[in-house]
Amino acid sequence: MKCLKVDEYIKRTASVKETELLYQELETHILSKPGLQGRTLCDRVIRACNHHLGVGSCPLGHIKALVNLVELSLRGYDVSAELVAQTSP
Repeated sequence: MKCLKVDEYIKRTASVKETELLYQELETHILSKPGLQGRTLCDRVIRACNHHLGVGSCPLGHIKALVNLVELSLRGYDVSAELVAQTSP
C-alpha cells in the first residue's frame, strides 16, 4: 500500500464505499507488519478521517465507517510503533 498525502486520503474517505475499501486495503497492509512507513500511513488516514468528522455533515453510515477506519488505523499505528521499537538499537 502506497503512503499518500493527507489530501489524497481525504478524497479516499469521501464516501462510505471508498472508506470501506480503504479499510480493507489498510487491514491487509497492517497484517504485513509495515514498520515506520505504516505509522506514517496510519497517521495520515486518521487525519483524513478527522477532517470528515470535523465537518459535521456526514451521514450516520459514513460516520460509522470513518470511526471503524480510525480504530483500525490506531491498531496499525501501535503495531508499527512496536516493530520500530524492536528494530531500534
